[in-house]
Amino acid sequence: MHKINETEFFLIFTFVIMFRQVALRVCPTWLENKLTSMYFRAKSVSFNGRSHSLSATVDHSNMKVQILPALQDNYMYLIIDEATKEAAVVDPVDPEAVITAVRQNDVKLTKVLTTHHHWDHAGGNAKLSKSFTDLAIYGGDDRIEAINCKITHNDTFNIGNLSVKCLATPCHTRGHVCYYITGEGGEGEHPPSVFTGDTLFAGGCGRFFEGTANQMYKALVEILGSLPEETVEGVLRTRIYSQQPQIRLTRGTRKSGNSTKIRFGPYSTC
Repeated sequence: MHKINETEFFLIFTFVIMFRQVALRVCPTWLENKLTSMYFRAKSVSFNGRSHSLSATVDHSNMKVQILPALQDNYMYLIIDEATKEAAVVDPVDPEAVITAVRQNDVKLTKVLTTHHHWDHAGGNAKLSKSFTDLAIYGGDDRIEAINCKITHNDTFNIGNLSVKCLATPCHTRGHVCYYITGEGGEGEHPPSVFTGDTLFAGGCGRFFEGTANQMYKALVEILGSLPEETVEGVLRTRIYSQQPQIRLTRGTRKSGNSTKIRFGPYSTC
């Protein structure tokens, strides 16, 4: 078998970078996933197996979120209902890290919340489904790996006593979904959280691979921008684009005439 040398590797890497965006628009899903996998694995080579940041935990009165770094600049989120010890994970591209976190927290993983079908978000779904029995894999796109629970805008379900509302935000991909989570008793128990995938970042938004500027405006302003102002410490995304990623983003909406301003605080994860 021919072993790829360093020069060939970087030629392939350069090719993938140059043509990835075009390829994502026109190629079949299996090829798209293959190219995306090659791209992110190549980007991660420079880390030599090291994580880009440390795992961290955000505790609420009845919900715990463990933030799990993945690839070169991604995050996964293990959401735990403290009352029932039932858990769900958001965009588990690194299933081994998720399995380790589930065991360390001694919880029952019952659900996967997939924001969209790209490999760097859904690439670990199949392996997790083989590792945990009766695992429900949620998403808004049939292209999502191992999906068995297709959801649409405003669908709801539970993680133990936690309530999850699905918010369709098509643009980055046509099936992109954000997940809005509140504790038992609604929004009064603790600040609600929203997991926004590749729709919302600390410094902007995701690329328009399968949508338009009007769709992104609706997603950011009309859907995410209309969430309660107390949605703090919970705008949790799955990629970092800043040099100093933190574990918290403070967001709020402020009305100014007929416009809505989204305010970002100094701490963020992307």
